[in-house]
Amino acid sequence: MTPRNPTLPGSAAVWCLAAWLALGVLSSRADTLPSHLVSEWRIEEGLPGNSVTSIVQTPDGYLWFGTFQGLVRFDGVRFRVFDSTTPGLESERATRLFVDRSGVLWVTMEYGQVSRYADGRFTPMTAAEGWPGISVKWIAEAQDGTVLLTVGADDFGPRRLLEYRDGRFRELLSGPDYPPGPARSRPSVGDMVVEVERSGRMWVVQDRRLGGLENGKWIPWTPPGGGPAPDISRIAASSRGGLWVCSEGRIRRLVDGRPSPGSQEFPWPKDATVMEMMEDSAGQLWVGAWGRGLLRCAPDGSTEWFTHERGFPNNTATCVFEDRERSLWVGTASSGLLRLRRR
Repeated sequence: MTPRNPTLPGSAAVWCLAAWLALGVLSSRADTLPSHLVSEWRIEEGLPGNSVTSIVQTPDGYLWFGTFQGLVRFDGVRFRVFDSTTPGLESERATRLFVDRSGVLWVTMEYGQVSRYADGRFTPMTAAEGWPGISVKWIAEAQDGTVLLTVGADDFGPRRLLEYRDGRFRELLSGPDYPPGPARSRPSVGDMVVEVERSGRMWVVQDRRLGGLENGKWIPWTPPGGGPAPDISRIAASSRGGLWVCSEGRIRRLVDGRPSPGSQEFPWPKDATVMEMMEDSAGQLWVGAWGRGLLRCAPDGSTEWFTHERGFPNNTATCVFEDRERSLWVGTASSGLLRLRRR
């Protein structure tokens, strides 16, 4: 079959991608689970590496994947790899991708490089724009289109929240500074994470504590009824409003800082590391875990684990994304890229 011309207009790219994915002929591997058909793409099918770090879709219909061997664009027929030889892309180790509401693709790399992709070209962020050159941990977007990035060293130094507005980076929040030293002598602070509710309310997790950002100040969240604030593993904005929170063995949805009336609460293994939480268009919450697989939490309160023991290709789901055709894409630590389709 002849590959699609990558210069086709965006609408053609969307149609072509949707048609090929619907046919399901692009993957040479497929696994069957009780509830889903799982298709796989690995190095043999054109991925540059089998560890996928992030997944997004740009307005022109292309799917983009981060890997440690290059940034990958998928047009429904073939993978195109962008690496450090690509002008404006300073590393092939793409760790997190984000598409802002203006359609710009943000690419963050392992050692603090950041590039923005628009109009067919990558533009690296530099000190001239105020970029500090520190590894990015999380990206979100405020209601006014301001892009929010959390940065911080993995082993020491303060975690920081930056905003990108009018072509410049500016610090909004800085966490405590942890000096260098043996890991066992430092607190387990985790990454700083930022999420923005549908209402526009901004939440930030720092030092594993949840708080709201108001007028540039971090206001610690107080659990209903008082008591000590729980350790927070991960948060994710809900499309229905409010915030999903994973903490101390359970996942629940908060609205205005309180458990949502009628909302389900789901159990979560206390020793499991959350890699990603994402709510799909059907209101299902998908939670990727390190070494535990992928958890589906349904609105009716039911749950389903996708694990290697049950036929899932890999027990570490690093990222989860739903495309415009409502297919679910899952990146794994060593089994490449997966697509889940309901049986």
